[in-house]
Amino acid sequence: MGNEIEHLFRFPKVLPNDVEDFTVYYPKKFPPIKEYYTKLVKQLHNNPVKFRQTCFDLQKDLFQGFEKIKKDYDNCKKKDLDFLIDIDQRLHKLFCYRFWIINYLFCDGPLHDYYVSKVREYAEKVSVWEDLDEKDKSVLQLERDLLQSDYADLYLKSVLKGIKLYDLMISNKTLKKYSDDIKAKVAVEKYDDSYAIIEKLLIELESHKDNKLYQEVMKLLPFHGAKVRGDNLMVYNVVIHSIQFRQKSLDLQQRFESMKVRLEKIVKLAKKKLSKKEYTEFIAVYGMSRQFIEAKDIFGEIDPQLIPFWFGKIHGEIAKILKLDEYESGHAAVFKDIVWHLPNNLKIQVMTQDLTPYDIKKL
Repeated sequence: MGNEIEHLFRFPKVLPNDVEDFTVYYPKKFPPIKEYYTKLVKQLHNNPVKFRQTCFDLQKDLFQGFEKIKKDYDNCKKKDLDFLIDIDQRLHKLFCYRFWIINYLFCDGPLHDYYVSKVREYAEKVSVWEDLDEKDKSVLQLERDLLQSDYADLYLKSVLKGIKLYDLMISNKTLKKYSDDIKAKVAVEKYDDSYAIIEKLLIELESHKDNKLYQEVMKLLPFHGAKVRGDNLMVYNVVIHSIQFRQKSLDLQQRFESMKVRLEKIVKLAKKKLSKKEYTEFIAVYGMSRQFIEAKDIFGEIDPQLIPFWFGKIHGEIAKILKLDEYESGHAAVFKDIVWHLPNNLKIQVMTQDLTPYDIKKL
């Protein structure tokens, strides 16, 4: 590795928007994270395929670790302060090694800045202009296209699913009737009435599970999220939005398809204008910047389960035992605020280094 990128392998001392001070606490609490970070950077730098696979591997471990901790919580009958602080500390170790290291250290740290700067560098080499006055505009547009990429984020994926959902429903006479009825109620803002129609729609779908089209419709509905929430509000919203924002969704889909075409042209132009070595690096840095966007979504998938459990249950129950009316909320609640109200033995536990590397079997 050249000297110009040696700084990428050093553990970041600061990160933008680090409002919970993880860069202060985690390297001191979990010292092995620094060596692990350097190891990962050297393995994954300029290798978007391997980086993406590593994200999925870590995400799998993240969910498994969370389920292990949650199971211990659910099975414990004596949820005293010692137990709850131990759960919080286990969650921090899991979060540090299986979420923060990618979602923050990679995607918001020096690596992110490096790939953005390299994309800008190649945007100037690849862009085309006829008049010198057009150069800056051409370079900027190409740079924006590359940084935006053709990755469909969670919002866009939900929009594309909504389009497919609507298409499937109107292709079936029975489901189209439900769709038309919902559309009529939404048009006059009678949302409660539309909810009642959607409930009937769900009964219709459940009653014909062997129907392949019905199966496709059900796959597009967020039943898992509804189960976590304990109601069907998420399902209602998906159905209503697919109908209510149909045209806006189609417009967004068109812009997305246009972006993919533009990026294909940029890649072809880069192959034509750059040397073989430059083109290889261009594809790598563009791929990494794209994967950083996807990584945010990959790890963010746990938030609907992790945040209510950690912030609501664990921190809420700790605060109740300590009779705290107010405390700083967030992942860092215990080590930034609640720690000052803990008995001395638990203060020591929270602020003592954990020198053992991450191992899900020992989590």
